[in-house]
Amino acid sequence: MNTASILGVEDFDTLQEAIARWKVPVEVHRCTSLLDLTTPGLDGRDALREVRSDRRFASLPIIVLSTSASPRDVGYCYATGANAYHTKPISYVDPLEMLRELFAYWLGRVRLSAARGSP
Repeated sequence: MNTASILGVEDFDTLQEAIARWKVPVEVHRCTSLLDLTTPGLDGRDALREVRSDRRFASLPIIVLSTSASPRDVGYCYATGANAYHTKPISYVDPLEMLRELFAYWLGRVRLSAARGSP
């Protein structure tokens, strides 16, 4: 797997448990604000738009993990620059398994650009 950084927003304890269980070589940064797609005020759509407007983060992979399966939400996220949109079940049995699959794909199979843009 590639060494990478992850910004954890929701379910941070579950994220850390998954990383420890599978010894995923990542640096984790915790974001304390909830960035759900529908959070009042600054929401996930706003955050996605802000990140994509900063050319320093042009090659940063953005993976949206949401309970929303709305075609409007999915379309908006892709149009705004998300690299992937995963709909998580509202009541999934094993969130760690779901994270393992995401880690295996994004950190094991995908080849990420070394370029990170310039400030």
